Amino acid sequence: MAISFYGKEKLIALAQKNSLAAAIFYRMMVNEINEGLYWN
Repeated sequence: MAISFYGKEKLIALAQKNSLAAAIFYRMMVNEINEGLYWN
C-alpha cells in the first residue's frame, strides 16, 4: 500500500529521532519499489 506524501514527511521527521522508525520507513520504501508502486 502506497503511503501519502504527507505520511512520508511525518515518517522522515520521526526517523531523524528514532532508529526503529527509520528501519520501518526503509522497509516500506523497499516494499513499494518491489511492488512497482514507486515507479508509477
